[in-house]
Amino acid sequence: INSRAVADSDRARVFAGGVYCWKVGGATSPVWARLSQAIVGVKPGQPYRFTVNLLPDLIARTHPQLAYAGDPLSGEVLLTAAGADKTFESGWKTGAEAAFGRYTRLTLDFVAPSSEVEVAVEVRGRWALPAGAWYIDELSLTPV
Repeated sequence: INSRAVADSDRARVFAGGVYCWKVGGATSPVWARLSQAIVGVKPGQPYRFTVNLLPDLIARTHPQLAYAGDPLSGEVLLTAAGADKTFESGWKTGAEAAFGRYTRLTLDFVAPSSEVEVAVEVRGRWALPAGAWYIDELSLTPV
């Protein structure tokens, strides 16, 4: 989404930085989605860090006052990097590690198994919440 598509009052909360971010959303039903990108030209044997800024905006109630989901299992995120029959995973991070209602910087360190890797961020919401979205901003892959 473009920052101009968001109300001024929500812009600072929804965008970690920049003008665009990904929004994965769903209301009144469980959600499971995966965003991935193939990266060509990484150096085999080189350590890399995949970084994602993520805002789990999982809302259990909007009135009389906004309330985020109370169960940390309401929303989860997984980072992966895969190549040459080898997959690295962060393990599923719940609301305990990526708090609902604020951005959290998540990282996955891995060693490139080949010159091409696919990095991915996967989100899932277990319950049918009245409103819910994950905002994904400032994705990066850097050598370490």
